[in-house]
Amino acid sequence: MLKSPTKAEEDELARIEGIVKEKSIEYLKCFDLRDYLFPQIAAEQIDKKGMAEDFNTFCSQESNVLVRTCIGKIWARDKGLSFDYDSSIFANYVFWITMFAGTQRKEAFWELLSRQSQYEYILGHENGALYRGDTMNSWSTTVNEFIRVCGNDYVFGHRGRYIPADYQEWYEFLSVPENYKRDLPGYITEFMNVVYTIGNILPVPCTPSSFNKRRSSAVKDYWDLTLLAIYNYYHLAPGKNNWILEYKEWLNIFGTGQNGWDRFVECTFMNPFVYKCGDHFGPPKPLWQEHFTKNRLPRTPEQFEQFFVNAKNGILERGELIAAALKKGRICPVSL
Repeated sequence: MLKSPTKAEEDELARIEGIVKEKSIEYLKCFDLRDYLFPQIAAEQIDKKGMAEDFNTFCSQESNVLVRTCIGKIWARDKGLSFDYDSSIFANYVFWITMFAGTQRKEAFWELLSRQSQYEYILGHENGALYRGDTMNSWSTTVNEFIRVCGNDYVFGHRGRYIPADYQEWYEFLSVPENYKRDLPGYITEFMNVVYTIGNILPVPCTPSSFNKRRSSAVKDYWDLTLLAIYNYYHLAPGKNNWILEYKEWLNIFGTGQNGWDRFVECTFMNPFVYKCGDHFGPPKPLWQEHFTKNRLPRTPEQFEQFFVNAKNGILERGELIAAALKKGRICPVSL
């Protein structure tokens, strides 16, 4: 564990505490981890080959949040930098304050934090469990599919399901402003604006089989399908969701049966993503109609719009709950 933080890390924590103290709930729920973290990384890496140009493009593309996001992905994946917004110090501080029971002395935070790389961290618990941040509603799966299905109206060089020539990945192609014919629909931009805010991140257990990769292969990375697997686990109906059994130790922390599901929803602030049934929480809401019964990927413009709108609304509602808890310094009643 990180018992001896660097001066830079101590300064960052002080900055985070200042933001939480001084800013409103409305500000905190919309706080963009890209705009917080990426300039910090750029200041340390800007002299490296190609990064100054990338950063200038990032700063100039205020209206095209997808370009900005893809540039961040290039830095994280292709330019030798290990960083992820959901495993930043900021994200881990949010987890620690709002979702972890136990001591909330500043020293305890450093004792529980581990540095995986220069910019990535995992958070331990006093009970010995380890957690890493995960982005619940990811953008790449659905944005890439939107470009494959509808991209001829929005990008140059469209080739259906094939990535345009001279590019290896969709995020490389989508990081270039000149590749766009016109702006993407507003509902995509609105979703992209909140995809790296506190309402869309969650600490999940560190296990030999990465939770993120496991759900990506099992449910195409969709959070509503992940919640459905968790709901079915608590209601003893795993069906095709046997992959979730790998994480039963984590889920059992919250209890069993309906009471376990209720407590999981409450302690992870999942209220906006599930139905309310009387005094209990019901099943999760599908992110588009028939998602639980038909195709795993959206197929029509209407389904794409439903996903982006429903995910955005859920993220903002959950973000407001977490921001309110942050302002209170709430101690979670369940030890994750």
